[in-house]
Amino acid sequence: MKKTLAVCCIFCALLCGCSAQKADGAAGTEELQAPTFLLDAESGSDRIALDAAQSKIVYYEGLLGELQQEILDLKTQLYTNRVEYESQISDLKGNGAAEALPSESLFEYTKKDGKAILTAYRGNASEVRIPATLDGYPVVAIADRAFENNTVLASVVIPSGVKEIGWFAFSGCVFLTDVTLPASLQSVEYGAFENCSAALTIRCPVGSYAQVYARSYGFRTVS
Repeated sequence: MKKTLAVCCIFCALLCGCSAQKADGAAGTEELQAPTFLLDAESGSDRIALDAAQSKIVYYEGLLGELQQEILDLKTQLYTNRVEYESQISDLKGNGAAEALPSESLFEYTKKDGKAILTAYRGNASEVRIPATLDGYPVVAIADRAFENNTVLASVVIPSGVKEIGWFAFSGCVFLTDVTLPASLQSVEYGAFENCSAALTIRCPVGSYAQVYARSYGFRTVS
């Protein structure tokens, strides 16, 4: 009986020891597996971030391509418009070449004290020589806004005898690059050559009012 009890006690002890070892082994296994789980989780987060970044790159590359194409289209349109515009200007200048010495009928004027005041020019010549007389009346003045916004005029010769040029008389003549002013000139009103070509040159006698006027406004002068 004592032998049987001793064997049972030894058997129970062995069973308890095995259970404890299994428990310790399981715990150890869990501790070793935990870092692997965490690593997998972190790898998943990194993968999501990389996918999002890649999607942004693809999106912005597509957007950049569209913008580059739009810029190219705009440059092409600008070039086309510029060529058409320059062609039209060239045609206008070509058509006006025959009117380099326009007839008196192209000028409008008013009479005052037996003299003519030029009020408008209705031609399309790029080079204009204003007549010294209109219908026999000597031209003594260019009225306000007489040539304003004439986008064909490139050269104008104002004859001797003209004493006054009115307000904004040649304002907005963006292609006007050559003006001849006479020694008889005594007055040029405000804005007479406003918004003309930056290359505007004024031809005038040395020491004349015209020369003083031109230099005071910073225009290039030639005597």
